[in-house]
Amino acid sequence: MFSDATTHGIAYQYDARVPVFLAGLGIKPGEYLSAATPADIAPTLAFLAGIELSASEGRVLVEALAPLPPSTPAASTAPRR
Repeated sequence: MFSDATTHGIAYQYDARVPVFLAGLGIKPGEYLSAATPADIAPTLAFLAGIELSASEGRVLVEALAPLPPSTPAASTAPRR
């Protein structure tokens, strides 16, 4: 059976790098050029909300995190940098 659907592979560099924007409490202003994937967004937001994920394919984007005040839920579970 033939399909016109595309795959997840890409042939063009301009499609390979897509920006991720984070803003708000706990986010350090700046531009970070380290590699990140869509799988990193959920662990990062869960960390900021003080939620522990049972499993995750991604990582917490610690390079973009600002120090949190002690009263913030995520402050007690901060990953080591």
